[in-house]
Amino acid sequence: MAEEVFEYEKFTAEVDPLVLRDEIVAEASGHFSQGEIELGIAALTKLERGTIDGTTLTKTDPFFALIARNKRIVATCDHRRIPTENEVVIIYENYPHIFENIVINNPIKRQIATFGDLPITNSNTTLAGKASTKFMS
Repeated sequence: MAEEVFEYEKFTAEVDPLVLRDEIVAEASGHFSQGEIELGIAALTKLERGTIDGTTLTKTDPFFALIARNKRIVATCDHRRIPTENEVVIIYENYPHIFENIVINNPIKRQIATFGDLPITNSNTTLAGKASTKFMS
């Protein structure tokens, strides 16, 4: 009987999208904490077919500073803006929760109401007021 319960829990963990999301984020976190930025990014790409919601963004946003590193951060409402080689572009519009919200994307597509929510500690960023980026088109 105990083996059956274990197998059921294992099966549930494999198919529950929230458990899977947490496992992916934990894997990425381990890589980022070891300075393995590219492996952390690779781990987060597994979220492409997973659950993207506010909790997912809360769990992945702290990796933004590590991923953006020394790149120039540009915030814009121009959905056609393409990042140059040394930029990370955040496009703010009326986007739903989608994979493109995750900080490994460039450009990152975010809901306009979340402007200033990303933890930006980059020296190539102009901070104004609460916490935001230099707003550019």
